Amino acid sequence: VIAEDEINLYEAFGEGVADIYANLLVVFDTLNDSSRIEYVSSKLHTGEIFSEFANKNLLKIALKRQNYDIAEAVVNNTSHIDKKYSLQEILMNYPIQEKKAGIVDKLFSTQTAETLGKGFFEQYFGNSSDSIEMKTRIISKLSSTNLRCNAEAIVKAVHSQMDSYESSKAVFSALYET
Repeated sequence: VIAEDEINLYEAFGEGVADIYANLLVVFDTLNDSSRIEYVSSKLHTGEIFSEFANKNLLKIALKRQNYDIAEAVVNNTSHIDKKYSLQEILMNYPIQEKKAGIVDKLFSTQTAETLGKGFFEQYFGNSSDSIEMKTRIISKLSSTNLRCNAEAIVKAVHSQMDSYESSKAVFSALYET
């Protein structure tokens, strides 16, 4: 139970201390202290976090706890996130397909993709539970980079999802662009 003195301590932090609350959330998550997580979450203003490190940890916790509103808020704070890490986490762990495309668009850049490397993307195609449409979108995005993923590995990874002529055509057209 959160003691009155502890609540007073948090209240004494004042405004503009979102980084502190984000770091406290990481500590309490590590300790599996759900009452403190709930309290600190209520005080957290995600858009005010300026620490890339705090945002990185908060994104990881939000995805682990399936709190996708917080994950989206972290990603929307694009000036204060590690885009490489965020793109990697979103591609591998964010399940909401209709929102995922927009989030990936915010994070994806040639530089970020090239930093992740072709090995990551080949792993993504093989291990992700994303739809064939999302994977095709990523293949198309990769055409703007200098990465040349193994087309045979991609086709083998997505083959079971190519259940129609249209999905197959979309994948092979995107690969042709690349």
